[in-house]
Amino acid sequence: VLKEKDKIIGSCCRLGNVIKMVAVDPKHQSMNLLDQLMSAMQTHLFDAGYTNSFIYSPTHNRAIFRAYHYQEIMQVQQVSLLEQGQPVIHEVINDLIKRYNPHLIESGALVINGNPFTLGHQYLIETAAAQVQQLLVFVVEEDVSFFDFKTRMNLIQAGTSHLDNVVVLPSSQYIISQTTFPNYFLRNLDDHFKLYSLFDAHLFGRYFSQLNITKRFVGEEPLDLMTHAYNQTLLAVLPEYKMQVEIVPRKHNELGVISASKVRELLKRGDYETLKSYVPQTTFDFLKNNPNYEQKAKDYERAH
Repeated sequence: VLKEKDKIIGSCCRLGNVIKMVAVDPKHQSMNLLDQLMSAMQTHLFDAGYTNSFIYSPTHNRAIFRAYHYQEIMQVQQVSLLEQGQPVIHEVINDLIKRYNPHLIESGALVINGNPFTLGHQYLIETAAAQVQQLLVFVVEEDVSFFDFKTRMNLIQAGTSHLDNVVVLPSSQYIISQTTFPNYFLRNLDDHFKLYSLFDAHLFGRYFSQLNITKRFVGEEPLDLMTHAYNQTLLAVLPEYKMQVEIVPRKHNELGVISASKVRELLKRGDYETLKSYVPQTTFDFLKNNPNYEQKAKDYERAH
């Protein structure tokens, strides 16, 4: 915040490494205040451990931020997403290709959070893997879920180890993240959600298609309006990038729809007998061998 005689004349803030709410008082726009704000924010980001950053800007203002070495990576409905620093999106995609699909095998793709990994997730992956030469399973890397990213990644790898054509990899900050899709975690179905879902879908289509992904699978979503709306956006957008979208019917057990939220509820209650019918053996063994998650689930509910 910049002040003159206790009056705010310029400000900006951040959410993670996304710079937000950049504003300078119109009467002071000839004083290079934006330079001061951007310089201070870059120092703040560096001190916080970030090596790159993002800005959403009205497209007609993007030239302002290009002066600070920001480059546009996507434009949707006259809103631009710009990035600066290292690594940039092209470097991330090239690294993913090198590490996970160096021969550019034609692939299908799934994006899952797996909070935790359930029989529903396993069924979705098995169904998709049976239809493609190779299936890339992107695990949401953003660490805002009950189970942290490392745990979710390990459980998904363990629960799919019997599938030779499945490759499990991190999603990066360009798929369902606080950068591209903050409203997904806020669980607020509004106009901002629609805009961010379009950004997420177009980023996936434009950039991740370079991994030779020609089909994206999503699970049918009868319960969560947010995920259902996101799936509809993917159906509308990804064919523009020659990428098919297939919705796989949701798996049920004798008690109803299998969901990660139900697993967390059963975990909180310590009902491992019922929980066993919702998760693969690998997830069940992990939860039984780590009883601290049961207490954590109880504490989490009290805090929320």
